Amino acid sequence: MDKKLIKQRRDGFFMVLREDTNYKTRMDEHLDFERAMEEEGFIKVETIPGDGETTPFQDIWLNPEQTHRINFVHNPVVDTNYLRIDGEFDIKLIGKLGSWICDYDRTELFETADLALKDDDEEEAVRAIFNIAVKFYYYHHSQKMMFERYLNSSNPEIRRGAIRAISFQLWRECAPLLEKVIQEDPEEDLRTYAQEVLEQIQQPEVLELD
Repeated sequence: MDKKLIKQRRDGFFMVLREDTNYKTRMDEHLDFERAMEEEGFIKVETIPGDGETTPFQDIWLNPEQTHRINFVHNPVVDTNYLRIDGEFDIKLIGKLGSWICDYDRTELFETADLALKDDDEEEAVRAIFNIAVKFYYYHHSQKMMFERYLNSSNPEIRRGAIRAISFQLWRECAPLLEKVIQEDPEEDLRTYAQEVLEQIQQPEVLELD
């Protein structure tokens, strides 16, 4: 199940797409994304269909100069969409994407996660904590603090969502949070899941030499 969500890539710039109430499904946002890519001259190079349950749908686009790659990703487990932009940071490109597609800023994501946790809104909380992991493509202590709050929830599915979120970026700074889950969480499957993610974090980083 959740094993398929474990990620090791920590580079790239990410945009978490805002849910539009005018859409019937989250995948309708993909149409706006495609129009934006075509308008900016990007070329679709691959589509990974996913399975609609655990494996994400991905659409991959390159600009003509092949200096930037943009992935549209729909994660069906938490029902969220995000963009991953690879290549040299280009504020003009980010601005153009923002004019086509609405995305969350970090403050909004933290506010959403905080409210969902206080309300014990399982579905929204699981989505919100995952979105925070996506948006922060570099480690920040405020994110770790939110992970810790979620791991202290009495709701096991919210705790599972926090482990899933940690698995997205695999920051070593979050290892102590997983160690605590392994030692103290009452749910055996969550202890096992945390151990799997911790082992991923503890793997030595491989440096690619030219």
